[in-house]
Amino acid sequence: MVCSKDDPDWDYYQRWLLALEHLVLQSDLISPEELEQRTLKLMEQETETSA
Repeated sequence: MVCSKDDPDWDYYQRWLLALEHLVLQSDLISPEELEQRTLKLMEQETETSA
């Protein structure tokens, strides 16, 4: 999970993303491990493009 309710930056889009993650996982469309891998890959790509 990328965001937390205790995070001061918790906003509408983070809530939407968290709900989507739960839906995808509950529907068995993706495994928790694959979700984590894809999240890390996207974060790495974002870091590379912003550098």
